[in-house]
Amino acid sequence: MDNLDKNLFTEIINQAVSVDLPDGSGAAELVITEVESCSLNGDEWESFCVCLQGEDNCHLPQGTYQVSHAIFGTQDIFLSPKSPTDYEIIINRKKA
Repeated sequence: MDNLDKNLFTEIINQAVSVDLPDGSGAAELVITEVESCSLNGDEWESFCVCLQGEDNCHLPQGTYQVSHAIFGTQDIFLSPKSPTDYEIIINRKKA
């Protein structure tokens, strides 16, 4: 997950990622709509939020999912719903 930085997600705004459904029945596509720094971001911490949008017919509960994209492969990522169609990924990590 160390390769998942703000610049990478910014490069793929308006592109879809594939999210494996928790029941194993397939995958949902979520489109990255925005990437923004969080208040913790600074000299010691990298902190950013990735906003995603899905379809009305598929609601994903909060949890860790296998998320895939050609740029970063498949990664286990914690995803939180903000509404029935909007989701967010928040990444906070101490800079080396």
